[in-house]
Amino acid sequence: MINGDSLLTYILAVLNRVLGKAQDTITEETVKDPDKMCRYLRRMRKYIPVFKKLVPLFRLLLLVLLLSSLYNRPLVLTAPPRDSINTSNSIRVELPDESTVTINDSVSAVDITVDIDSLVNSITVKRKNDKQKRIKIIIPKGKSMRMRLRDGSKVHLNSASTLEYPLDWEAHRDLYLSGEGYFEVTRNEQKAFVVHSKNMDVTALGTSFNIKNYSGMENSEVSVVEGRVLVQSEYKSIFLPAGKKAIINQLSGRIAVNAAKQGSKPDWTRGIYIFQQSSVKTICQDISRLYNINVIIDDPEIESRRFVGMCNLHKPVMAFLADLTGASDDIDYYEDSMGQWHICKRSGY
Repeated sequence: MINGDSLLTYILAVLNRVLGKAQDTITEETVKDPDKMCRYLRRMRKYIPVFKKLVPLFRLLLLVLLLSSLYNRPLVLTAPPRDSINTSNSIRVELPDESTVTINDSVSAVDITVDIDSLVNSITVKRKNDKQKRIKIIIPKGKSMRMRLRDGSKVHLNSASTLEYPLDWEAHRDLYLSGEGYFEVTRNEQKAFVVHSKNMDVTALGTSFNIKNYSGMENSEVSVVEGRVLVQSEYKSIFLPAGKKAIINQLSGRIAVNAAKQGSKPDWTRGIYIFQQSSVKTICQDISRLYNINVIIDDPEIESRRFVGMCNLHKPVMAFLADLTGASDDIDYYEDSMGQWHICKRSGY
């Protein structure tokens, strides 16, 4: 079958040959006898009705070319009906009116951007106490999300995290975090920005900082990129300046301060994870959460091994596991029939 481009090429070639031959004949006859040129033009008049009859053909050719160009355009997909969307691993927003909004990007995107507050504009507060109800954002494994709060502050939530804040955001800037989030706080001297997390609170007036506090972690972390924050545990409070990281022990509440990267966003907001002397157990927990997969350690002896490395979420998990096990002579990995990944002792060791 001849497509639109091939048909156009063929037509142009025929016309070029016909017109070229006619042009050569006209030129030759004009040179030999100029009067023949006039007679030739008079004879050509009788073909005018024929050309008029060909107009529908040219219109048809134009339509074929148009359809051909449309056929070659990129395919644009529309969103499927809501009932057909699989929400098992979708971002969910639970609103104060007890309704739930599901955000499904249909692919395993690193992150998406959503204006959460635009979802609550239609909520009517019937009683004063209703303002204490919270908006809850639930981020599943393998996803992350960026959002902007009504005061202009920005929040980037990591995978397997939840964030809650009251509908009455104008009265006080309190948030409740489980997991990991990076906060860029709009400055307001009159209203402190407070993030409540398990066994600690972080207070800021206008600064940028990161909190990592997943359930089951032995130590929570607070890193300051710009400005300073107040970190409070059950037993101690410290002011943490830019370029410092506070490590809070979940059991004792003790706070240790280490150096941290200053002046730039955390690497994880770009899909990059840096492991510094991290145990295999911790690494596998993070990888399971970030990729939404199961990583199983077959031999308990491997759990305490420590590694330094980098994980790029834009690459498949197999690439990271190959680098991880490649750094040791006696550790290997494999995928089972259930799609689960295993870290094991290499055969022969």
